Amino acid sequence: MTHRTLSQGKHNRTFLCIPAYLRDKFGLKKGSVVDVTDKEGTIVITPILEHDTE
Repeated sequence: MTHRTLSQGKHNRTFLCIPAYLRDKFGLKKGSVVDVTDKEGTIVITPILEHDTE
């Protein structure tokens, strides 16, 4: 488990720095979109792929 810091920028945009090994594991690039949720006190980061539709 790693501890990450959430930062809120302009226009209520939230940023999260993800370690390189997680970016590589999920194939994320700079500016990739992820879904961040809280599950039983744990932050869960789920990559949102371009072909995903909601």
